[in-house]
Amino acid sequence: MSVAADAKSERRYGPMATLELDAALLKSQWELCDRVSEYLSRIVGQIHGDPARYSNFLAVTVNELVELAFKASTEVGQVKFELDKEPGCVRVKLSFDCPEDTQAAICKEIGGTINGEVVARRTSGWIAKDVDRLARFADACQVELTAAEVSPNRIALTAAFLWQEELA
Repeated sequence: MSVAADAKSERRYGPMATLELDAALLKSQWELCDRVSEYLSRIVGQIHGDPARYSNFLAVTVNELVELAFKASTEVGQVKFELDKEPGCVRVKLSFDCPEDTQAAICKEIGGTINGEVVARRTSGWIAKDVDRLARFADACQVELTAAEVSPNRIALTAAFLWQEELA
């Protein structure tokens, strides 16, 4: 591949889409989780040679992320979904407001960061069950999950989907 072709493909990296929903709107209807998940999965699927198949492949993991945001977010503020195309992967990032204890529990379950410090997994309850289910789907699809505090009452969950899927 020529240097000119490499430079051209590099320009295609960056933001693919952003969607912001009022948290109260998202939480008003469980069905919105499926609609948002389908929308995001179809966009992410466009990086693949077989977009429909790849969208189906990753839809379950994206749906688990959206459902976690549905359950964990407060009814105030925005739930923001960002899709970024990067070399080798597409990152799906969800950020939303949630109580500090919920934020800490999610970060602990995913092994994320709070105040810049890495935290280990060690919680129980619905968060542990939901994050465990999300992590199992992510592992099966070789998706890297991260969680980080954005502010004292806001969390960001990121899933990095490889361009080429390989079932574990």
